[in-house]
Amino acid sequence: MSADKDQHYYQSHKLVLTRSAADCHAFAEEILAINPRVDMVFSPILDIETVDFDIDSLHPDAALVTTSKNADDMRRRFANVPHYAIGGAPEIQDVAGLIKHIEAHHDKARPLAYLRGHDISFDLAHDLTQKGYKIEEHIVYKANIAQAITPECLAAIDAGHVAYISFFSARTAAAFADLLPEAYHAKLKPIKALCLSAGVVNSLAKLPWQDCLVTPNKTRAAMVELIQTLYESD
Repeated sequence: MSADKDQHYYQSHKLVLTRSAADCHAFAEEILAINPRVDMVFSPILDIETVDFDIDSLHPDAALVTTSKNADDMRRRFANVPHYAIGGAPEIQDVAGLIKHIEAHHDKARPLAYLRGHDISFDLAHDLTQKGYKIEEHIVYKANIAQAITPECLAAIDAGHVAYISFFSARTAAAFADLLPEAYHAKLKPIKALCLSAGVVNSLAKLPWQDCLVTPNKTRAAMVELIQTLYESD
């Protein structure tokens, strides 16, 4: 495929979003605000379920820590409380950056309330406790894996109408790889995966992608910018 044909193919085909249902809509609005011609298909791989949380159990002097946007709704209920989050500052692009930022800016005498999901890929509380911080853990959501990829997504892949599929987490990517019926694997050969990290790429390794494109940093804004570049208007 020539460079010109390649560019035309990818700009005229669909983008699949795999975020939770609510975030698919919000993310699509961000993309359409930049380029209204991007055609999208939703296939939520994770369903976010809010977990009842006793606000009164939160230490009155605690600062908040979150590593996922899925905890943002809870965080917004404490708008006046100091908050450390991935993407919350230019130097906080991952968990390692978050820990360094906390070490540089947080007084160990003040507790940290870690608002997290039921399942975690890194034990942040243990790491910070080992460094001398007082940590309260509060589970505020569950991310449940979907039972199947949506029929709309499978139909678009089968028809050869998909250019890109975006993935924000290694867990989402791994779940997609497990859920995709084997009969569709070969259909991925012209499709490029858009990945927020090398961990996402690793989770997709068993599938025959045309390419895996990784954002320069692990933020939602970086994914939007990548998509904007790929679907540049004439």
